[in-house]
Amino acid sequence: MVEDEVKDLGNAGDGSEHSPGELEQMGGLRALTGVWKMFIQHGADIITNDEAVREDFVRKTLGVGWDEIKPVLAAIDLVEDTSDAFTEVLSHGLYIQRPVGHHGEAYLRLWGVLNAAYLMASAIRSLYSFFRPNLYKTAAERIESHPVYEWRMRLGSHVLDYAKPGGKKYHRIVARDMYRSDGMRSFVASDEGLQTIQVLEQIRDYERTCMAVLLELTKWKAPCIIKRKSDHYRWMQERLVFSERTARKP
Repeated sequence: MVEDEVKDLGNAGDGSEHSPGELEQMGGLRALTGVWKMFIQHGADIITNDEAVREDFVRKTLGVGWDEIKPVLAAIDLVEDTSDAFTEVLSHGLYIQRPVGHHGEAYLRLWGVLNAAYLMASAIRSLYSFFRPNLYKTAAERIESHPVYEWRMRLGSHVLDYAKPGGKKYHRIVARDMYRSDGMRSFVASDEGLQTIQVLEQIRDYERTCMAVLLELTKWKAPCIIKRKSDHYRWMQERLVFSERTARKP
């Protein structure tokens, strides 16, 4: 367990590599992307703007050149951006009561968070495709089997032409439910009738699922580069422990 390794790193009085509340403020996904940025952009002990040194480092550690790593960096940025979108909706809800009603904003927040879920899945799939292609299918299936992923297809993109065996399906969002403040939304599906779904609770669960999938890849790759003798090792382990705890919270 990563948690046991952190306990073994030193005496109880050694202190933390993070200030109180720092990890909670950034969240589990950003804690992980910070680890990725560390070992890709700077390496275990290399913080440099020297392009030759950087190129040599990534070729030795990752087996590819810096230009080939850029799509990976884009995927890491996308994980962070979509995590921020989740945080916004989970913190403030799908509908914000204002002095002057903005009914349209409720649609934007629903469609936005569902598409953020889709983009996060795409980013994590890309990381697996690059670093662990043998587990790509398993990782993708874990994320895509979540209800939120299907809701995105039904309500966030293929509202009128969601394809399943037996023909295309269409959906109509129940307008009055867009004012609800409990995280619930309703829609009518041509294949399954009226459905009321708990969007916010499932977004939280989807975020934990994505975190767990990304954590497994991070735990497999990062310690190969940020080794125990590195000055950044404890910093990395604290982030892995925090993300592990966050991913399994009920």
